[in-house]
Amino acid sequence: MRNSILAILAGLAALGASCAPGLGPLSEDQIDAAHKRALESEFVPSTAADAAIVKARWHWTSAFVYEVYRPLSIDGKGVHVDHAVDQTKHAVPIDPGARSFVIDAEFNRGDGIFKAKVPIRATLRPGATYELTGEISEERVTVWLEDEKSRERASELASAKPERFRVIPIFIPLR
Repeated sequence: MRNSILAILAGLAALGASCAPGLGPLSEDQIDAAHKRALESEFVPSTAADAAIVKARWHWTSAFVYEVYRPLSIDGKGVHVDHAVDQTKHAVPIDPGARSFVIDAEFNRGDGIFKAKVPIRATLRPGATYELTGEISEERVTVWLEDEKSRERASELASAKPERFRVIPIFIPLR
């Protein structure tokens, strides 16, 4: 029984490692450096009273038709996502000022999961609330940050080519 559990855990770990999506228009060196920094340090949410709030966007039509935009890193530091809470309410308090983000854009139009990592820059105002949003075409995912109240764009537009999220099945023989 113990060996079966270890085999399943090893298979799941290998599966997770094999699910890396494409990298988008930045050079691989730039992406690798940003993600290395993100893995080495975790973003610490602001506790300041005048913190800006950045909200993820989750638009679900069904289990097979959806769009998700969420911060992957802020200023080169990885953003922790607690998967035990309602992800539609994911909001990150951030000190105001100039910030750089890597946004994880994921979507499904019923024909499979696609992902893109999109870098954007924005200057956040004290106390303002922003929402990540985007537009998906056949060739590109374009992402931006918009002011939640006015719905005005609050960041540069940035885009990347989406890549199909591939899951490689692993078969573990059972005795």
